[in-house]
Amino acid sequence: MKRKLRILFIVLCMLFFMLYILRPKNYQTNYTITTKNQKFHVKESYQKEQYLLEVDHTFFVTVSSKKKKHNLIEAIYYYENDQYQCMYLVGKNLPNIDLLCHHKDTLYPYQAIKGNDSEIDAFVKSLEQYGYHQEQFEDQQKVVKTSNGITIYNNSVSNHIIGLETYKGIITINQKNVLKEKNIFKNDQYQKEIEQFNQSYYVVADYNQSYEFHEFYVINIETGKESKIVSNQAISLDSYIQGIVDNQIYLFDRNYKKQYKIDIKKRKVQQVGDTDSGVQVYLNGWKNITMYQALKEEIYFIQSPLEESILKQYDYCDSTELYTYCYQKIDTQYQVYRYDNQMPKVRYYITSIPDWKQVAYIEDYFYWKENDKIYYYQDNIGIRVKLSNSEFTFNSKLKFGVYAK
Repeated sequence: MKRKLRILFIVLCMLFFMLYILRPKNYQTNYTITTKNQKFHVKESYQKEQYLLEVDHTFFVTVSSKKKKHNLIEAIYYYENDQYQCMYLVGKNLPNIDLLCHHKDTLYPYQAIKGNDSEIDAFVKSLEQYGYHQEQFEDQQKVVKTSNGITIYNNSVSNHIIGLETYKGIITINQKNVLKEKNIFKNDQYQKEIEQFNQSYYVVADYNQSYEFHEFYVINIETGKESKIVSNQAISLDSYIQGIVDNQIYLFDRNYKKQYKIDIKKRKVQQVGDTDSGVQVYLNGWKNITMYQALKEEIYFIQSPLEESILKQYDYCDSTELYTYCYQKIDTQYQVYRYDNQMPKVRYYITSIPDWKQVAYIEDYFYWKENDKIYYYQDNIGIRVKLSNSEFTFNSKLKFGVYAK
């Protein structure tokens, strides 16, 4: 009898194990929520560790989570006037999300329109009884450390490492706010167009040279280790980075009229374009253009699932695994809009910034540099200032990078 029970126990364990392994990793469900006699239809799906929530075909929310639950939304509080339609979503398994307001073809977090509409401000005040707290999305900007002109605030993300470009190299700031400086160049270099942060690496041309170079310096911003990538051809300092495809950096040399591909992992530089063969550009797929076209204007690569008609609305768009960020210049600022790659027709307003080239994307965090500060945005907390650097005031060209350990 005991033997039979043991066999039965083993069989049941194997069965449960197989059910766990073969369980559907993605799901889609539809349900209805009624709050204050208002009925809302919700379409909820889960894929790639991300919830996609669609309410009444108008409000679209994405929530990143490794924990899979069903029917995240338990209540919806709604308000509309002539300008906005607003929803506040509540659920015990739903992280705190800002009130979302739909205006024309864009979703705005309340913090982006706060103070613009007194009726919406009053509605937000009434939401406090349902758990909405504006303080959650307000930055207290508490200083935790000051060193060498750099002020760090209490907004560090546990696994994010920051790299700051300096005149002679870089400064790294780890999760514990420890600063380390790495010098590369003998003299101060105020203008460095040939440099790139890519994952955990900072890659920069040898600016110890005056006109042309053969070596790229590579700094691992996590470990601080330095290495070099050597080109067997001389590259002019009159060059620029066009973009990154498959973790390979593409550089265009205006002076010598050549294009190169830099492979950080293999420590290799390969010529991929010249006057005879033309220049490769990536605009949602590879295409070849003439050297004459390449010299007319700077061409930056675009990788995006968005339709061509949407891309044409913007000055530039850039994609990560989760999102596409698009930049639309109005006066001197760029409006930043985000599209979820799984719902590419819905745009979400984040903020306005002075320069789309001074940004970084890490998971669902969006970083940017403005004046002397580096900020980031994340849906559950809003906008935070990470640090200020006095050198940014004197040289707006100094760049930064972020790596998730």
